Amino acid sequence: MKTQYKNPWHIDKPYKLSEDGWRNSGNQGPEFYETDSPAMEYAGCLIYARQEFGYTIFDVVLNGVCVAQRAGINGAKAAAEAREWEDREWWQKCQGVKV
Repeated sequence: MKTQYKNPWHIDKPYKLSEDGWRNSGNQGPEFYETDSPAMEYAGCLIYARQEFGYTIFDVVLNGVCVAQRAGINGAKAAAEAREWEDREWWQKCQGVKV
């Protein structure tokens, strides 16, 4: 079963890939990420491993929103502990706070 969570960095522009397979539309990825991997609970967050362009990316998810992305599990755990997103404007918008 696929799990889906919001990409808060997404900008509503047409999604396309460049000829070499990398994103070039400036939309910062799809509106939602999807993965088949099971969640790992850590520091009040869910961490998912997701494959993109042949690489494993670890997404830190809180309340259905991807709040951090890291290349390794230890970096994802550190991000979950640091909670660096809490003072970011995009996170406050996701929580319904007017900024």
